[in-house]
Amino acid sequence: MHIVLPPIGNYAIKLLKDTSICTLITTPKLMLRTKDLTSSDFQPITVFVLTTTLYFTMSYPLSLDVR
Repeated sequence: MHIVLPPIGNYAIKLLKDTSICTLITTPKLMLRTKDLTSSDFQPITVFVLTTTLYFTMSYPLSLDVR
């Protein structure tokens, strides 16, 4: 069971990123919107840090559960 748990956890994290959350945010849509904002705001670091934080808050609890 301990051998199978990490791949299942990785699959769950990938599934979380590939499916919609609250039917509003999907990973490809979020990245496209991030690129649009960086080209209009000219503050790419801020926007990408916020996007990374959002990804992290979605994925980190799942990775803790796998451990």
